[in-house]
Parts: sequence; structure tokens; C-alpha cells
Amino acid sequence: MPFLEQSADLGQVALFSEVRQMLAHISALQEEQERLLTSLNKMEARINTLENPPENNIGTESCAKKMAAAIRGGANNHPSVKVS
Repeated sequence: MPFLEQSADLGQVALFSEVRQMLAHISALQEEQERLLTSLNKMEARINTLENPPENNIGTESCAKKMAAAIRGGANNHPSVKVS
């Protein structure tokens, strides 16, 4: 009967070893997930900045009017294009 007990113990040791390896792998995956989430949050912040630049939030209307006037003025100088 001691042989059966030894094989059962070896089976448990192998099982526990495998469980420890899986836990280490899960831990590594969780760390990688955190790094990815951090990177995604940084990318989202950059995209939001590109979509809504802070310098355009102040005086946006006057800046837009000046640009539109400049475009119209240049277009009105061209003989085949008139912008009203």
C-alpha cells in the first residue's frame, strides 16, 4: 500500500506545481492587462486633445471667423470662383 500513497502524493505535488504555474501566468496576464489599459487611457486622452484642442476652446468664434474671411477673400480674387 505505500506505493499507492507515494503515487498519490506525487500526483498532488504535480497538480500543485501546475496550479502554481497557472497562477503565475494569470498574474503576468493581469499585469499586462493593466499596462494595456494604461496605454489605452493615454491614447484616449491624446485623441480627446486632438478632437478638442485647449487653445481652440478660448476665442474659437473669432479665430474661425478670421479663417473663414481669409478663405473667402482668397477665393474672391480668383476669376472663376466667387464666394458670397
